[in-house]
Amino acid sequence: MDITRGYIEKAVRRMKKHADMDRRYVEFKVGDLVMVKLPSQQQNRSLRNRDPRLLQKYIDSVKILKKIWQGSL
Repeated sequence: MDITRGYIEKAVRRMKKHADMDRRYVEFKVGDLVMVKLPSQQQNRSLRNRDPRLLQKYIDSVKILKKIWQGSL
């Protein structure tokens, strides 16, 4: 059991390392325009019988009005 757990933890660390390579820290300021991604449920609700590749994935650019807390932007 300990051997298996060790292999799983090693694999998780390796996956995290590769996932973190593509991440970047982005901070937006009040007044910036950002694209808001629609949740998949909202996409499906708007166009039920359409091809999923044609569904709208983003709402038009939205202006940031105020900063709520440090981690929010």
